[in-house]
Amino acid sequence: MSVRVVALAVLLPAVAAAQPEPANAEQVVRQVMSPFCPGKVLSDCPSPRAAEWRVDVHRWASEGVPAPAIIDRLQARTPAFDLRRRPPPRETSAVPIAAFAMASLVLLWAARRLVRRGGSAGEAIEAPSSYDERLDEELARLGD
Repeated sequence: MSVRVVALAVLLPAVAAAQPEPANAEQVVRQVMSPFCPGKVLSDCPSPRAAEWRVDVHRWASEGVPAPAIIDRLQARTPAFDLRRRPPPRETSAVPIAAFAMASLVLLWAARRLVRRGGSAGEAIEAPSSYDERLDEELARLGD
């Protein structure tokens, strides 16, 4: 008899784990792409048809149907549309990143110049009266 009890204790969790878990309806509608609203998942689509699909998903989930089976049922309704595909990720534009990097470099350059001249952040840096004077100052500084 103890062998049977041990066998049940070992096999019962394995059998329970083999049973598919009922679907979480909210997770399903957030992962299934809507054939009614391009680029949106079912939960974000305002279409009345998408609302009907959401009702079906909730009903099936309450009946204990596992998520893969729910997705298969929905996919059978629109075989030409891939419900599992995801919208392409938004690409980050390089322009704002480059602008930020350039602005940072200019600020660092200005701060180094201010420190070299012995000024403080509150003092204004006097600009030379002309480009020629500025060029002469820079050449003189490089020659030192």
